[in-house]
Amino acid sequence: METSPPASKFRFRDHGNDMENGESAIGDTTSESTSVTSDEDSEIESEELASMTAKGINHLCLELIELKQASDVDFQDNIISNYSSFIRVFRETEGINNEVMQLKQHLLVQKQLVRNLMDGACLKAVSDDPIDTVLDESVLDDQNRTTFFKACSVEVLETLDNLLFEHRLEEALEIFEIEDGDSPKVKFQEDISPDVWMCYKSDMAERRVMLADKLTLVADNARVTAAELQKSLVGLSRLGFDHLATRLLLKYYDTRITSGVNQLQSFATFPPEIYIHNIAKYVFSMMSQAARSFVVLHGETSPYDSELMKWACEETETFSACFNRNVASISQISSGLSMVVNSVHVAMSYCLMLESQKLVLQPCLIENILPCMEGILKAHFDHFKKVISIFTCSDIWVMGRYLVSGMLTKGSSSMAFEQHPEYCLLTNSGRKFVSLLQAVIEDVSSLVIILGRSILEELMDLFTEYTLILEKALTNETEYVVEGASRIKVAESLSEKVSVIANLSTLEHFFSSMIRNLFKDINQLKSVVNGRMESVASTCSRLRTHFCKQFIHRIMSNEASCIGDHVLFLELRKVEELAEDNVAEFDWLVNLLTELVQTTFDWISINGETRITHDNADTTDQQSDRLTQVTISTQQECNIMSKNMASL
Repeated sequence: METSPPASKFRFRDHGNDMENGESAIGDTTSESTSVTSDEDSEIESEELASMTAKGINHLCLELIELKQASDVDFQDNIISNYSSFIRVFRETEGINNEVMQLKQHLLVQKQLVRNLMDGACLKAVSDDPIDTVLDESVLDDQNRTTFFKACSVEVLETLDNLLFEHRLEEALEIFEIEDGDSPKVKFQEDISPDVWMCYKSDMAERRVMLADKLTLVADNARVTAAELQKSLVGLSRLGFDHLATRLLLKYYDTRITSGVNQLQSFATFPPEIYIHNIAKYVFSMMSQAARSFVVLHGETSPYDSELMKWACEETETFSACFNRNVASISQISSGLSMVVNSVHVAMSYCLMLESQKLVLQPCLIENILPCMEGILKAHFDHFKKVISIFTCSDIWVMGRYLVSGMLTKGSSSMAFEQHPEYCLLTNSGRKFVSLLQAVIEDVSSLVIILGRSILEELMDLFTEYTLILEKALTNETEYVVEGASRIKVAESLSEKVSVIANLSTLEHFFSSMIRNLFKDINQLKSVVNGRMESVASTCSRLRTHFCKQFIHRIMSNEASCIGDHVLFLELRKVEELAEDNVAEFDWLVNLLTELVQTTFDWISINGETRITHDNADTTDQQSDRLTQVTISTQQECNIMSKNMASL
């Protein structure tokens, strides 16, 4: 109980005597003033009155100060003495609130018991009355069941209204689950009128929507936490609003992705590959969280899986647009391709991580970035074609011996290669072309799965571009000039021409090996690769055949030189001597000589009869004998050359 405040220590001063003295003094003064009427006496009286008034005011101020101090002391004492009582009362109030709630629940239970008792008593009274039972048994029974049903319905609706008003959503959810399940009222559905039942269902549906609106308001709040969101969405799902719960879930993560991407715009000043890495990591991690929340909400399998997949594809398209925008900003040609490849690799890696959550988004990502990647790839390969043209213009068609790198010797062990390194003969431009191919293939190798056909076609165009330059140099077509570069040097001497052909043959072997190794795991492109490699071999064979025909035609077109001076044998021996000068490999030169001899026979068989026909009849037999002798001698000389070369 509260304690009474202590008695105030302040007491007003007793001024009674002073007042009496004052009054007497004033009275005396008055009497004196009546007898003394001089001016001096009046001034003295005024001064005395003023002095008394000042003293009274000062005295009153002192009393007020004392009163304030005493009041402060009393206030502090009251606080100290009553604090424990206040705490006790506050705690008792909380307990009273709990007791009130329990009492309310108890009253509801008692109310229901009373109603049940009344209904039971009515039913018993009706059953005890034989006349009423015979006359209106069915009517009274239906009326009591309807009354009981209405009473229960009103109680449930009132409870729901209270819970919704107090925002006790979890308890309201439990009531709905009970009413939707094994509620006793369901048993009376067949015994009551359809209007009463429909009225009850309509009232419950109205409150169900009210509860769903409250849960939606929580879930749609911009500042809702992940835990509150999940709780609200589970509540909506328990109410039967699965589609709404799914929509709110996906909307929540879409908002987070959008805001996160906007915040990451500060990284736009960084190199594009760093920015794309951050964007991909954030977007796909949010999609992963959304997939986990979806499973918590609907389980591993759900009829709403298609909605999740559709949403994930839309988010992937949004990311792809951001990816394409930033990749297109990479303008460095020298290192730009590797940067683009790294960016694609990062995006694909994060995308593939979602497949463990049944979100296969790689086809969608590839479809959306493929046009941009093909454009970037073409731009870089167009640049490489210009580079090839530029460094080929400075080639003087002299063969050099170069060490073959590991990329070109795959299939042999590295230790064996170190002990017996392999060398190849190439011109200066051929060596640069191989180095360029190695760098490009190394950059694009990880993109073969995505851009396999595009990469194959671009590499083929690159090889075709270099082959075209070699053909121009071999056929004396000097009008082929590259913008910003000098005119291509024509291969004039036999050594230069053989160097061009040998260089192309070596590049054909390396290029075919590199392409087949690059696409060995792409089964759908095997037939295409085989066809392209056959085309490369056909092009190289065509140029070598053109060289052989040009070589033989230049010699055999002069009849005197061909038959009398044996110029053909001298020229063939010049080709033989190229092996000693390291102009070409030994085996390759043997094959070239064989092809030259075969070309000679073909030339004789085609052009020999034509020459004899145009000569005089007197010399026909003689000319035929000489051509036969040339054929035999050529065969003998070729055999001798082959033996000589074999002994080298």
